[in-house]
Amino acid sequence: MTIIGLFAWRNRGATGARSFSVLMFASALWAVTYAFQIAGANEVTIGFWADVNHIPVTVAPVAWFWLSLQFTTYKRFATRRLLAVFVTIAIVYLTFVFTNSWHSLVRGPIEPTIVADGALVISEHSFGPVFWLHTAYSYLLILLGIGLFVQLLIWSPAVYRRQASLLILGGAVAVGTSAVYHTGLSPIPYVDITPFGFAITGIIFFIAIYQYQLFDLTPIARSFVIDRLEEGVVVLDPQYRIVDMNVAAQSLLLPPDATAIGERVDVLLPTAVCQSQFDGFVPMTTKDGSARSLGDERVRMTNEPPNMAESTQAVNKVERKNSVKAVVDSPETASETQHTALIAVEHDMETTYVQISTTPIVDARDDLVGYSMVLHDMTQTYQLQSELQRSAKKLQRSNEDLEAFAGAVSHDLRAPLRAIDWNLERLEDGIEHSSEQSELAKTAKENTEAAQEMIHALLSYAKVGGPETSFEHVDCNVVVNRVLSRLQFDIQNADATVKYEELPTVTGSSHLLELLFQNLLSNALTYSDETNPEIEISATTIRDGHKIHISDNGVGIDPDAIPYVFDIFYQVDPANTDGGTGMGLAICKKIVESHNGEITVDSTPGVGTTVTLYFPQNTEPFLSSQPQ
Repeated sequence: MTIIGLFAWRNRGATGARSFSVLMFASALWAVTYAFQIAGANEVTIGFWADVNHIPVTVAPVAWFWLSLQFTTYKRFATRRLLAVFVTIAIVYLTFVFTNSWHSLVRGPIEPTIVADGALVISEHSFGPVFWLHTAYSYLLILLGIGLFVQLLIWSPAVYRRQASLLILGGAVAVGTSAVYHTGLSPIPYVDITPFGFAITGIIFFIAIYQYQLFDLTPIARSFVIDRLEEGVVVLDPQYRIVDMNVAAQSLLLPPDATAIGERVDVLLPTAVCQSQFDGFVPMTTKDGSARSLGDERVRMTNEPPNMAESTQAVNKVERKNSVKAVVDSPETASETQHTALIAVEHDMETTYVQISTTPIVDARDDLVGYSMVLHDMTQTYQLQSELQRSAKKLQRSNEDLEAFAGAVSHDLRAPLRAIDWNLERLEDGIEHSSEQSELAKTAKENTEAAQEMIHALLSYAKVGGPETSFEHVDCNVVVNRVLSRLQFDIQNADATVKYEELPTVTGSSHLLELLFQNLLSNALTYSDETNPEIEISATTIRDGHKIHISDNGVGIDPDAIPYVFDIFYQVDPANTDGGTGMGLAICKKIVESHNGEITVDSTPGVGTTVTLYFPQNTEPFLSSQPQ
């Protein structure tokens, strides 16, 4: 045992190694002092070593219990204050021991007795009340330590269970041999076999050290890590009682210096959250053990995490002593064995938003043994999402105002423009075609038509991505076919060739995608090669989406102009009367961005232009998204 103690002391930096060393040294000293006690030749010598023997008898149970605290998940209770209590008890008891000749409260008078045909002299004496009180106290410490190791045996992985099993066996041997001696059942009468039991305990602990790395792999390391996780962790038993929670969980859910260990979780959390967290696992029970329903509403199963900003609409106004209220009743992750909810916790006039994920804990036989709850502080994310939702609302209002403004401008300007156009037609009909007035009337009419086209384009731009936009799976082959059918006369007049390969299916608005391709193909026809116009549409699939390329062999775009081609009313060649309104590419850009995509232009003057569209997978509308 001394050798084992020395080995453990060499590793005293490991968890529990110091306590284990003290236990081994105390056991060795117990055996040595008892050997000297037996070897004593007279009453004085026997009495002296009997008194000294009580020193390791006092130390060993405390060292064992201290080892169990450190090696299991209860190291937080191994405080200097508790150690001071144990030391005080030991000093008081040893004071009684070494002053026993005055009061005989520890043992009666020693009577040397010769046994084994004169080969052995033993001391016969009775024990006093202080001895039995200390013995009961020692047994209590040893049994409590065994109980902690039994708990470790039940909850821990296999390697820890082997360690715990050996520690339990060693402790049981020590306390068992002591109990056998004190109850008079010892196979060797008049001899305390407890030191021999500790010798067996030392062998068992030796196996635990070398075979199962007692001080190299300790369960407390797991608890140490959990206590320092940023995420809160709460462990419940099958009756929904809180059996453990780390520091982060306490700081998230409880006021300072408060505790909830031993309380039911529905005392800590709102009822709606408890129902959503445990519904679908097993029925909850009342305090008398009878089953009760968790409510008719089942947990909602989705493939998305809870939308926290959206969740503010579902805050339960529940007054609780710990000021915790539910933000959502039953948002659920995609897992059938994990329920997730968001709660708001109010401490000192500050609100913390906490996401709770609950998972059942099962043993090797798939029997439910409890639940684990992981808590994430989502306050910053919640605030960012709330700010994003406010920005989205503001943007939506701006879009609506822009659309209303464009509609008003369109309505107010179209009427006088139509009147001007009608009067110009009448004026043109009444003037000789060769006259200068006729040419002026024609120019005025063309400008009026251009103004009407510009108003129409402005209105189209304002409506892109409006709240009425709906997204679905759209086959781009179908879209391009419709656009080509619509532009067939323009294609024939330009004597152009349009080729396209198999195009992907994207998530988007069919109407907007038709407008997008129509604008791009019209641009390609407008600026195409006059002798042999060619337009090619191709596609490539990448990891996170699709790219569609529209290429032509037209006149190209000056590199200095490319940064501005998507600006509203920008025209590459203002002198070109067929250049349109300057809104086409601006509309295209807004359409693509409403699909969370990107549009780029690559052009070489005299060679041609390629417009590339990027559409991500699982696109959701951007401009039209609104908080619920």
